[in-house]
Parts: sequence; structure tokens; C-alpha cells
Amino acid sequence: MDCGNTPAMWASVTFGTYICVNCAGEHRSLGADVSFVRSLLLDKWNDQQIAFMVKGGNARAKAFLPPISKIRERYTSPEARKYAAMLRKEVMEHLGITEEPQSSQSNTTQTTLDPRLRRFAGTSS
Repeated sequence: MDCGNTPAMWASVTFGTYICVNCAGEHRSLGADVSFVRSLLLDKWNDQQIAFMVKGGNARAKAFLPPISKIRERYTSPEARKYAAMLRKEVMEHLGITEEPQSSQSNTTQTTLDPRLRRFAGTSS
């Protein structure tokens, strides 16, 4: 998403985007409150996190986020905050959740790459 490198084996759940390992490190440095990062293969995923990826996607995020090359500036911009809030609202409505559970980031159930994410693994566009 951010650099175009493949394979994109990581994801920013917050933005519903697929990213390479180098960009994942930069996203992690922003803090989980800005960009919550998961490995497509190593981490466990819950249904809410998967919904962010299904509803989001790199093409949608690219169309919305400002064309800023520096990851920190791009993902802390007002446009990024607006996009993340919009995506969160869509996911919550899709799942029928009126309030986010307290432990949504740590409540994981998937132990292998979920089939809904498999089509994105290894792509960066």
C-alpha cells in the first residue's frame, strides 16, 4: 500500500490495508491507537478485524488518503482520521455492534490465515 513492495504479509487493521514488513514496522511505530498492525500469517484475527480488511482494502484507502509519501504524516492527517472513523462506523454497522467491546484488539479467535484474507496475502496494491 505505502511503498508498493510485495509481498504484503502484514495489515493495518485500522485502515483495512495490506502492507509489507518494512511499512508494518513504520505503522507499528505510530502506535496502535493510530494504526493497529497484524501479521496475515502469524497473528490471530477476530471477526471484527477481518471485517475491517474486507470493508477496507488498499484501493479504497488510496483513493481517500492524501498522497503523502511519509507514513507518519499520511496516517496522522485529518483525512486519515476521517477515513479510519468512517471505516470503523461501517464495520460496526455491518457487524451489528452498537458499542465496541473493550477488548476488541486482543479478542482473537483465528489461528491460521482466514480464507477471507487469503486472496490479499502477498499483494500490495
